[in-house]
Amino acid sequence: MIKYSYLKLIRIRCTDDGVYGFIISSMDQTAPPLVWSLERPLLDNKTNISCIPEGTYKVRQYQSRKFGLTWRLEDVPGRTDILIHAGNTIADSKGCILVGRSAGTYAKKNGVWQSREAMKVLKAKTEKEFMLTIENRYV
Repeated sequence: MIKYSYLKLIRIRCTDDGVYGFIISSMDQTAPPLVWSLERPLLDNKTNISCIPEGTYKVRQYQSRKFGLTWRLEDVPGRTDILIHAGNTIADSKGCILVGRSAGTYAKKNGVWQSREAMKVLKAKTEKEFMLTIENRYV
């Protein structure tokens, strides 16, 4: 199985329910998304309420007390403890990146779904450290 050391998060839609996107291998950008993503809206990079700025970040596996084995982004300007972890709606995040196998509406809530499955996919497809480029493509 191929393990990726370079991933790209492409943000495609910004709504009141959050910023939706998907994560792909930056080596094979024609392949389907590995997982979908959800972040808090872009609010000037404010702690606990905003997604982080576009850019390229080093990501390392991290053992979180609350979320178990996750990943933590390093050197995020003006921010600390930005994780990639399981969760379904922006209520599950304080500025972190949530992942799911699908995105949409469920039980009248918008979010990403099958989040634990998405975490398994990332664990299987990534190294313990990788680079993540975040790019905004929404209007």
